[in-house]
Amino acid sequence: MNVNSMLFKTLSRPFYQVHTGFFFVVLYFAAGFLRANEHIAIAHQTASSIILTGLILILWTLYLLNSISSISSSLHQTTHLFLHQLALYSPWKQFSCWSIVLLTINLPVVLYSLFILFYAISMGELINAGLLIAYNLMSIFLPPLYYIFRLKKPYSETTTSGIGRYMNKIITKPYPIWYFIHLIRNKPLLLLLSKTFSILLIIGVFKLYETDDYDYRLLGLGVLAAFSSNIVLVFEYFQFDLIKFPLWKNIPFTLFDRIRNQFIVFALMSVPEVIVMTRYFPLKESILILIYLSIFGLFLTSVYYQLLLIRKTTLEKISKLGFYLFIGLLVLIQFHIPLGFLILLMGMYVLVVQINFYKIFNQD
Repeated sequence: MNVNSMLFKTLSRPFYQVHTGFFFVVLYFAAGFLRANEHIAIAHQTASSIILTGLILILWTLYLLNSISSISSSLHQTTHLFLHQLALYSPWKQFSCWSIVLLTINLPVVLYSLFILFYAISMGELINAGLLIAYNLMSIFLPPLYYIFRLKKPYSETTTSGIGRYMNKIITKPYPIWYFIHLIRNKPLLLLLSKTFSILLIIGVFKLYETDDYDYRLLGLGVLAAFSSNIVLVFEYFQFDLIKFPLWKNIPFTLFDRIRNQFIVFALMSVPEVIVMTRYFPLKESILILIYLSIFGLFLTSVYYQLLLIRKTTLEKISKLGFYLFIGLLVLIQFHIPLGFLILLMGMYVLVVQINFYKIFNQD
């Protein structure tokens, strides 16, 4: 098999499958709320303002960092260990292969940047045009150098400093924060990107709410999309909690203990979103809606975890299932189904799964 074809099927295509929900949300807002003349106006304003150009480059950088994190995570998966054999090729061959991978993953950014670049050049904004061109070149040709280095030292991040080992001995950490220590130590970029995306999405939707005569459904859709982006962190928590520590599923925790520990983790996971929701919540709406939205996001995160408990599958497959759940909830919210009723349904699902927790794992 051709190396480029292999990398596309192993890295590029799974990236789009995992982020199907993200691209759907982008398409929903871009095609559902904005018309063609509004897209042209946005591109025109961005091309004429170095501040707006810089802002959109920051947003694209978050997308780029997410792609880098996704590929780096794939390099550590047992099923992808064959990718380490790329180190046997010459540096130039590795560089060209990784550049093609980055181009296929960053293709949405490249195409949209060309759209803005057209207006920047036609308006004579050469500085902004140069920034767009330079950014695209760097986003495609700099990350391959990082991957080449990673293939030379694939497990360099597993080492722990002497100070870290000393602190681990003298400080007893409660179980609910173990996972976050693991994330901060081993996958800080994944945590940063996930929280940044969800926070920006909440800010954007809550700001949009104030521009027209909307009702609580728009806020519900924003919270649904923002908390759905936590599915990657939920998957990592599942891997950490029950795959890396299989002892947990053999310890006779009570139903209350299991649910309590899970919800503490999910509550800590949701703290940034809740803070931002509180900060940008429209003053004209009842505080009760904010409470409902926060609980809705918390229970949605828990439902994703229960799906993993039942399916015990890969991130790609659970993301597809999560996408269908996202569509279902989106339709229900659009049809004015009360958030309290949706919370009740999700709570019942969580309770049923947890009651049958040991039965589920005894089927393995």
